[in-house]
Amino acid sequence: MELFGPNTIVDGAPEPGFVVTRRPNTKAEGAAYEKAVLALRARIAGAPFGRRMLELLCNNIAPTLNKMNAAVVSVYAADGAAVGEVTTSKIPGVSSEEVTVAGTGRGSVAVLLFHPNGTFDGLRADVLLLHELVHAYRKAQGRWAKLPIQQFLDPGQSDLHFPNWEEWFAVAVESTYAAEAGVPKVRIGHDAFSTWSLFMADQNGTMNFTGRTFSQNFADRYWRAIERILQQEPEIYRAMAASAAWFNPVRDFERDMLSSRT
Repeated sequence: MELFGPNTIVDGAPEPGFVVTRRPNTKAEGAAYEKAVLALRARIAGAPFGRRMLELLCNNIAPTLNKMNAAVVSVYAADGAAVGEVTTSKIPGVSSEEVTVAGTGRGSVAVLLFHPNGTFDGLRADVLLLHELVHAYRKAQGRWAKLPIQQFLDPGQSDLHFPNWEEWFAVAVESTYAAEAGVPKVRIGHDAFSTWSLFMADQNGTMNFTGRTFSQNFADRYWRAIERILQQEPEIYRAMAASAAWFNPVRDFERDMLSSRT
């Protein structure tokens, strides 16, 4: 077990209920896992925005055999969900059956099931790790609520890029970090057609022949979703606004707001 950050441990030998494996990790395998995850932490900390996010985000990280994706499991699903949010729950190590529960908003310890050597459909492991840490943080705070992204769009707009605001938020954070860390293409979609590569923003490109950058157009389209970051997660909002990343919808949202007042 190693310290990853505030309120965060990485454990290469977690409780069996939280991990799908054929057998428990040996001590050496557990140590290797922890070392690999901490190496990704060091990479995230190499970018100023990434370093600030590590100060804010929290929760436990545990191994999984899945190299294609990662997941966050609340120990107490009802507490991890916002008040009124309906979610499903499995009791780790007790039952594999899902039951429907209503959110309490109290907050829950969450476990991030993550493989440091995963392929993640071409996303860098550090980028996906930060994405999942956002989900874990939201559940730890008891604010997890899968509100449809449609309600944050202008009238008449439709969206196939994101299933809900939680995934939109994690992608916005992930892509701001990735851009600051030097990634030339970042994700601007999540579930559309199950192919992330269809929705990638290019550092040197523009969208819709408007002459505006991908980041500016992303901010234009999702400005109501950006306002929700400020309402729900003001510290993360401020950290995003301060980033010099080439993709940064929060910064571009603020610039547009200021220019409209002059």
